Amino acid sequence: MRRAALLLVAALLAGGVGPAPWRSFHVILWQASRSAAALAAAKALGVTDGRIIASRSDPVDTAALRREAAPIEAAGLGFYVENIATDYYSAYHRYFPNHPPTWQMDRLRALRRVSPHVPALFHRHPGFENPAWQRLIAQRLAATVGVFGATPLFYNLADEPGIADLASAWDFDTSPSSLAIFRSWLRKRYGSIAVLDRAWGAHDASWADVQPELTDAALARSDGNYTAWSDFKAFMDARFAAAVARGTAAIHSADSGARSALEGGQPMGWGGYDWRRLAPSADVFEIYDFFGSLVMARAFNPHAVLLSTSFAGPDEVWHTWREALRGTRGLIIWDEPSIIGTNDKPSARGLGLAPVFHALAGPLGKRLIAAPEPTAPVGILVSQESFRLAWLLARRGEKTDWAQRTSGDEDAASTPARRALVALLHSLAARGLRPVLLTDAMVAHGGLRGLDVLAMPQVLALSDAAGTAIKRFATAGGKLAADIVPGAYHAYGRRRAAPLLAGMTLLPLGDVAGLVPAPVSVLEGGAPAAQVEIHVRREGAGLLVSVQATAGATDTRDLVLAVPGRQLTPVYPAPGPASAGRLAFTLGPALPEIVAVR
Repeated sequence: MRRAALLLVAALLAGGVGPAPWRSFHVILWQASRSAAALAAAKALGVTDGRIIASRSDPVDTAALRREAAPIEAAGLGFYVENIATDYYSAYHRYFPNHPPTWQMDRLRALRRVSPHVPALFHRHPGFENPAWQRLIAQRLAATVGVFGATPLFYNLADEPGIADLASAWDFDTSPSSLAIFRSWLRKRYGSIAVLDRAWGAHDASWADVQPELTDAALARSDGNYTAWSDFKAFMDARFAAAVARGTAAIHSADSGARSALEGGQPMGWGGYDWRRLAPSADVFEIYDFFGSLVMARAFNPHAVLLSTSFAGPDEVWHTWREALRGTRGLIIWDEPSIIGTNDKPSARGLGLAPVFHALAGPLGKRLIAAPEPTAPVGILVSQESFRLAWLLARRGEKTDWAQRTSGDEDAASTPARRALVALLHSLAARGLRPVLLTDAMVAHGGLRGLDVLAMPQVLALSDAAGTAIKRFATAGGKLAADIVPGAYHAYGRRRAAPLLAGMTLLPLGDVAGLVPAPVSVLEGGAPAAQVEIHVRREGAGLLVSVQATAGATDTRDLVLAVPGRQLTPVYPAPGPASAGRLAFTLGPALPEIVAVR
């Protein structure tokens, strides 16, 4: 993560002050190659931008890029450049003529069934460390940015990227170029081969002898020491983030005002989706908001511009508002079925979404973006090391081959760590509380200052330094909450004789939301309202409060927002007169109630 951040800083210092602030909500139509009449109709619905597909020819076909952009610009719309380096970042999940997007990954899984020990199974093509590919991608990015400069909203490196297929677990990358970097990475971490061998329980004569421990070998271990396996997984997460950061640096070097982006972001887990490393590596992320991924990206890079995707469905209006209230600054519309009919007139879907588009792309959207959402004195320790260990332990004894698991299998499994995190985030959001997300290193280096509560969902792995900081925090009066006794393993994956926090007072995770005061109260029948999500933003000396029903609501409800001693003025969906201290309103299943508090 530090290396990625340094690359970005270096690019900014070399090229200028960086991209301009993103102050407005953007409504982006993905399928934007349309007639002038259709683009005009989309603009009338509230669409602000389209997209053009990048030229992945080398050299870049600059004339083709300009031709693609011309009709969108003529319609008075902005645009972004899509999928410039998908062949590098999304090598195992991308479009191929007459093949499914996963066909290269499918071939590897099929080969694994026949010949499970072929070394090339775990050689990524192209490898992130391949010098020729690094030069090629840097040149392609520079040439693409050279066509438009800082005009596009952003330059998207890739859609649905990952080390392998999205967030599938796989033992990439054991190619020679990757292993050379891995050994260098280990030398910085451990200092000497003797220290490494003690940590791994290995017997390497020199750094040249060091090999990563792959998943089959880790599953066969009986000593409870998974450090070698975990180190390789951490290394690959770091190298994925570094590869993205190199792309960002190339874009910034070509024009300091240009933004880099990744689309199709996945939940915390495999495939490089360690958001503490990945979030600082680009300027813009379009994220599928599963299992807290959007919250993590925002926490680990507060400056990132976050976007959501809108798919047709009965909850599309609700979903669009929910993501905007959670902090997204734009929406990419997947236009199937189209918001514009074959007659170049708005479709039923387009007419239903138009009021939302106009509200978010107008002054209200700017207010939401400009008003920061303060954090509560509640910390959540998010542990990628624990996620890895829990996954490995869950595979032990299974009859099925771990390598046949797809990204969909990993998402459907919804591990205990993901379930615990999502439940915790929901309970806090129901009271208008935004937590501080922390890593092990952040906890160890002062991240608990100013907090009253630390929640630790499924924290198996914990460093000695973090454990010391947590014990000091509890001694000073801080409250701890957990669903297991944290620290059964050392930070990198070696089982302890006893959990590091054994004997500490640990409250249930379900109690966390009630341990700090809520900034506002939303009542139903005089009691705290259930099944709502509340966001409280600072707006000058006042607040901007939003209340929205949670997923699946079908009925309207009569609620009261209570903020004693303040004036409450309805802003959306219907402006109204101010009330003192309390405001009664009717909340529908899709639209939020947004109130200014002064």
